[in-house]
Amino acid sequence: MELRVVPSRFLRGNWRSIKKILQTALPYSGDTWTLESIYKDLKDEYCQLWVAINDKYEIQAVCVTKIVIYPTGKRLSIVVVAGFNIQEWISYFKAIERFAEDKGCDIIEFVGRPGWERMLKRKGFHKTHIVMRYIIGE
Repeated sequence: MELRVVPSRFLRGNWRSIKKILQTALPYSGDTWTLESIYKDLKDEYCQLWVAINDKYEIQAVCVTKIVIYPTGKRLSIVVVAGFNIQEWISYFKAIERFAEDKGCDIIEFVGRPGWERMLKRKGFHKTHIVMRYIIGE
């Protein structure tokens, strides 16, 4: 298994597989992204596409990241992660860390479901805050 960032041209022949995997996570992403917005930002290279590929060259997981510049520093934001057999590919997280460091980021941030906390804690992540929502009109 390998986790690597791929060029935007990878979308052309693989979007159907990528979309199928992303659709499983988007309902849990806090309504901040759509398939269309992810596709556009990947195509326009505002975001980065990571794929975990098994020995049969099948996509097992997809991760979308985005470099965000705040007044306090540059961060790599993990926008969405989805896939199968997470225990097999999460161990390749160092590739994302090296990418972030090479791009001058000082922090990797991730907003996700509570279940991610336990898994990412093992990778050195720690909870800094929670996200709460109030939907106007409900």
